[in-house]
Amino acid sequence: MKRIVIALLLMLGVLASQALAQQTAPNGQAGATLARPALWKISDADSEIWLFGTVHMLDPSLTWRYPALDQAINQAQTFVFEAPTDPQGEAAAARYVAQYARNAPGKTLSSQLSRIGQKRLQRVSADLGIPVQQIDQFRPWFAGIVLSATWIQKQGSSPDAGVEQVLGAEAKARGASMQYLETIEQQLGYLSGMSPKAEVAFLDLALQDMVEDPKSLDRLMVHWLNADLDGMAREIFDHEAQAPEVYDALFTRRNRAWAAQIKQMLAGSGKIFIGVGAGHLVGTQGVPALLRAQGIEPVRQ
Repeated sequence: MKRIVIALLLMLGVLASQALAQQTAPNGQAGATLARPALWKISDADSEIWLFGTVHMLDPSLTWRYPALDQAINQAQTFVFEAPTDPQGEAAAARYVAQYARNAPGKTLSSQLSRIGQKRLQRVSADLGIPVQQIDQFRPWFAGIVLSATWIQKQGSSPDAGVEQVLGAEAKARGASMQYLETIEQQLGYLSGMSPKAEVAFLDLALQDMVEDPKSLDRLMVHWLNADLDGMAREIFDHEAQAPEVYDALFTRRNRAWAAQIKQMLAGSGKIFIGVGAGHLVGTQGVPALLRAQGIEPVRQ
């Protein structure tokens, strides 16, 4: 359970990244082109910062690396990811979940959902082999995490094949330093701190995607692999008007905080590789756009 929590929270804003990874070309021919997810470079006289959009649970058979990306990885002295996924991070997640994941006594998850939401919950729970009675004890934000993560892994994706896990292991093996933009408590707090209405909307969106439009996940992976930023933005922010508080919590506030941290890194020196969920790097409120608004120009590689 601890590993599932961390893996899901570190995905493409959680909502839009529950995908079975497929290496697919724009013409729909699987494996027809070499994948090249988007990479940016920010630099000044004494700093080089690479910004890469990641997915945190992937099909182990997927090929997503390419020469320009490997060059940036090999040159980096410091790696920066969203939050730690080491044993200390897992322990922090477990403590947080124990305190904030369950409903108040006498309150069930199902009672907070509409009739349509209840039917979707029953269908997804049955498909995943998780009894509704078991999931009913959880608050909507955590139920969304558990169901989505289980669904992702059932389709063949694994947190061990995720970008951060792979690159983090390489960085540690060669003695590079590791830094993080958030703590586990901060990440989980964005969800648990939402209003009750937004919490339910978060779960509703996850259930809706799983039941009604599962192919959106495959489309999203195609966009990521081919660095189709407009396509990614369309898929990820399709429901923003339906749940603005959810998107503000998962994207807008976090992106602003990260852009400020990156600006501070640029004021220092060194070679830094930053990997964050690819959903944070697209759209008018994505990190690259926010940096440009501050006079910092991320250059696509």
